[in-house]
Amino acid sequence: MRASAAQNLYRSNARFLFELIQNAEDNNYSRAKAVGAEPYIKFTIRPGTICIDCNEDGFTPENVRAICRIGESTKIRANSQYYIGEKGIGFKSGFMVASKVHIQSGAFSFFFDHEPGNNGMGMITPIWEPADVTLAEPLTRITLTLPDWLDLDELLSQFDELPQTLLLFMKKLGKIIMDEDVQEYRDVQVVADVEEEEEEQEDEDDEETEPNTRVKSITTCSCKFDQNIGRGQVTVSIDRGEEAVACSDEYRITRKNLSNLPADGQRGYNTAEKVYAFLPIRDFGHPFIIHSDFVMQASREDIMENAGNKAILEGVAEAFVDAVLQFYQHPVLQYQWMSYIPNDDKVLSPFWSDLSTRMKGSLKTTPVLWPRSRSRLRLICQLKIVPKQLKDCYGKPLVPDLPEEKEIYLHQDYYTLEPFVLLKLITLGPEAMSVHDCVEGIGRVAMSSTSNMKSADDDWHERIARLLLLVFEQPHLKTKIPYLRSLPLIPLGDQRWVSIADKAVYFPDTDDMPIPWDLGLRLIEPKAIRHAARKTLFTKLGVVDADKDIVRELILKKHRRG
Repeated sequence: MRASAAQNLYRSNARFLFELIQNAEDNNYSRAKAVGAEPYIKFTIRPGTICIDCNEDGFTPENVRAICRIGESTKIRANSQYYIGEKGIGFKSGFMVASKVHIQSGAFSFFFDHEPGNNGMGMITPIWEPADVTLAEPLTRITLTLPDWLDLDELLSQFDELPQTLLLFMKKLGKIIMDEDVQEYRDVQVVADVEEEEEEQEDEDDEETEPNTRVKSITTCSCKFDQNIGRGQVTVSIDRGEEAVACSDEYRITRKNLSNLPADGQRGYNTAEKVYAFLPIRDFGHPFIIHSDFVMQASREDIMENAGNKAILEGVAEAFVDAVLQFYQHPVLQYQWMSYIPNDDKVLSPFWSDLSTRMKGSLKTTPVLWPRSRSRLRLICQLKIVPKQLKDCYGKPLVPDLPEEKEIYLHQDYYTLEPFVLLKLITLGPEAMSVHDCVEGIGRVAMSSTSNMKSADDDWHERIARLLLLVFEQPHLKTKIPYLRSLPLIPLGDQRWVSIADKAVYFPDTDDMPIPWDLGLRLIEPKAIRHAARKTLFTKLGVVDADKDIVRELILKKHRRG
């Protein structure tokens, strides 16, 4: 048991910087807030030491006792809803880079020491050490003494790689400061490297050694929230003495609080790119950030697949849908949200695949798509995608949509999406409009007294003809042939539109000779058969050539009467 803290630490690849920030987030800041101060953590990096200042309320006797026990913490005891950690590994992670950890807070001033390979007793045995300076209150200072064997570049890379978005997921911390000045230490290292190279290669030019690229700097990362509009602004400022720069990024934030989660023996609280459990875990294949209080494995590299975490997935799915609905307040994002749906081939874990399934299920039961009229959002299953072959030369559907409350066409702006985004939308299940649907639509148009079919241009009629010919060519559509023949789809020379069902219709000439219009025959409008597809369709519908003998007889009868 005495070695368990050390084993838990060194078997973990958790980075010490995140763990110390986690501990700072778990602290209380009532005293700082009482005087209007923003909660912060500051890292002062100097040759051989890292000093960590935090304006938290300060250590209590119970805090000291807790960090001296194995696997215990005071985090989950007071207002546990807001705490991240479940083990003492957060504070003890300082030993990943330090051989000595000194704590000064209020009346307390003591240190722990530990070397890799030891049994871990040094990590839980405090040694009193008088403070060198008196700290302003409230302030807790943790000083890490760095061992000689530490790789400085690897250590500094953890500070360089700290995500700027980290503060977005902190309930308490509002500022992270990094004060770095290790130039003197690195200069010594460079000189040592040069001397060593000179011993081996006396003729080598000193200028070929790698220059010291680290300079003294103070980096401040701060975050401001506007809860009313769900936005957070992260500002990063860098002061290098003579040079100072600052930049800000704005983020849209969706929060979802969960309750009534199933009980779990390892969970001490019930709250609701990379997945975060307040601090980054890793990328699980989602193109958006997930943040919740998942129950973690001890290494903090993965999430436990237990009932509580599975219940959180449902909340994540609901939060995603909430975000989608918020996107509809933005002119561009309202047509882009489907790009954040994970690709199935990127989500390899069954646990996270379940989240994708839940997300898609929630999206399918929530109105999230605009129809062409943009009257109100509709369910995915209520709208159809109109394929290119069912559109006219202007990109509009060949067949007009149903009345507003029954409309079925997806809004045209969705068709301007990048192909991979539109493909993600298609995976959610909106059906493509079929030839069968189009035939039904043409029937509505043909029977409508307000239809613009009669005034449509030749291109529209040619496209419709090619479409309707499929009914006669494809076996699964042939049941619609009687329906088509009953529709008034045939234009006559007298401006009427008729069907073949009640009386014969003839082409307007026989043996290349025009048939007179006053013989009592229903003759098709000559302009309607200028295009091959339309003439073929009329033939399929039952329009025939008039028998020349019959035409001759009708002409003779008319002249006899005249």
